[in-house]
Amino acid sequence: DLQEEPQEMKNLINEPGYDEIRKRLHEAILNHMYNTRDWK
Repeated sequence: DLQEEPQEMKNLINEPGYDEIRKRLHEAILNHMYNTRDWK
């Protein structure tokens, strides 16, 4: 949220409300790495 935190300095990765988003993004990056053979 750029209005609440314009510098985007707060890391939200461990905030409980972001669990599902974190899981979805993790799966997306793993799929991308697999599909592009970028796992090294």
